[in-house]
Amino acid sequence: MPGELHALLERCRAGDTPAWERFAEWVKTRGRAVLGSVDRLSRADGEDAVAETLKSLVTVVRRGEIAEAAMPRLTRTSARPSGIVR
Repeated sequence: MPGELHALLERCRAGDTPAWERFAEWVKTRGRAVLGSVDRLSRADGEDAVAETLKSLVTVVRRGEIAEAAMPRLTRTSARPSGIVR
């Protein structure tokens, strides 16, 4: 998915609405996968965390601040997004 994700982000930066919708679904799916393993996190808190993450990522994507080197890291499930923003 790294190449596909890169292309998706480029489409998002170009203002492609379906690309943004696909990216949002990808973030939600990945976020739920990560947060699903966190004990004592309510569903509402998990949804809030995913929403805040998406909000932050939208800003970063629009600015073009995700380095290509970070693309493989974005496809792995990780609780820490370190190294994503250049």
